[in-house]
Amino acid sequence: MKTLSQKAFQFLLLAAVVFAPLCCFGQSLSVEGKIDGIGNKKVYLFVRDAHNQDILLDSTVSAKDKFAFTHEPGELNYYTVTVDSVPGGILFFLDSNVQIEGDSKAIWESSVTGSRLTDEFKVYDKQFIIPARQRLFALSDSMQAPNLDPSRRVELEKQQQEIMDAERLRSEKYIKEHPDSYLSLFKLQIFGKEKKRQLLDILGEELQEHSIAKAIREEAQLEASVSAGKPAPGFTVQDMKGNAVSLSDYRGQYVLLDFWGSWCGPCIKLIPETKAAYEKYKGKKVQFMGIAYDEEKDRAKLSGMIEKHGMAWPQIFQNMSDESKKGVVRSYRVTSFPSVILINPQGNIVYRGIGQDGLVGALKVLDKEIN
Repeated sequence: MKTLSQKAFQFLLLAAVVFAPLCCFGQSLSVEGKIDGIGNKKVYLFVRDAHNQDILLDSTVSAKDKFAFTHEPGELNYYTVTVDSVPGGILFFLDSNVQIEGDSKAIWESSVTGSRLTDEFKVYDKQFIIPARQRLFALSDSMQAPNLDPSRRVELEKQQQEIMDAERLRSEKYIKEHPDSYLSLFKLQIFGKEKKRQLLDILGEELQEHSIAKAIREEAQLEASVSAGKPAPGFTVQDMKGNAVSLSDYRGQYVLLDFWGSWCGPCIKLIPETKAAYEKYKGKKVQFMGIAYDEEKDRAKLSGMIEKHGMAWPQIFQNMSDESKKGVVRSYRVTSFPSVILINPQGNIVYRGIGQDGLVGALKVLDKEIN
């Protein structure tokens, strides 16, 4: 099976959206399906929420390849059906009763009928997303070549980025020309935070009431509460060695929070610079603290990476698969990795940034304050 970077795949998923507004809601709609080869397996129905997370709505056990769900949607959203131990899923929109037919050998190719919005999605998908996906898959395949020259890899990554940038430009143009289209609303999700908020203001009054629009505004308000100059949210957690760590323990010192993950390539590349900064400020009333954002199943991998790179500062594990166990990431509204947040001795945020520039900016603040 062909592989594609998570970033590129999610981008294509978000870019592929429908043109028409939803017709009517407040009534129960059915999802009936027949997937050859699944027999009697657990089948799941998910909905994509306003924060771009798939939420489990219901599950059932298929009988002789057949299954059925009933759901009353409140607004237009993505829905996905998946089957236990069967790769892939079926994406659709629930604006009317839906029928699904497919084969377990390629469940993602299943046909979806009955939904006008899904039909329009398919038109857009065929015209724009499938060609882009094919090009991205081809580039991804080329990047798997053994002994690939580093300069060639850089060029291939650049071509991937150009494909996604082209879709963003096409999407931005569409939003500006169609402020009342549901396509415009869903296309907001492919943009960065600032651009997303700018384009949101263009949308019509009806779309402003959708949960996606409300979530974007809420996120902006919450981020403002943890921006530079605001009090740093307190926390008391255990580090990866089982020791209790509380932000209040370091009052009177600068605290540099380093948000990273073992899955994040740019995070790994930044470790040597972070380690050098840690050594530079050791003993100068500066406390480094890693916030390791990973899945529970990768905890051992994460521990090995910490040991391999000699990351001597405390590391706090945040389970990205469990909303109840990522409180530090959530309270600081961190959505980009790596991210750096610098807290002064009085407990206030004095700087936050992302990537290498974020670390450089935080160190400039420290140099000015301490030296």
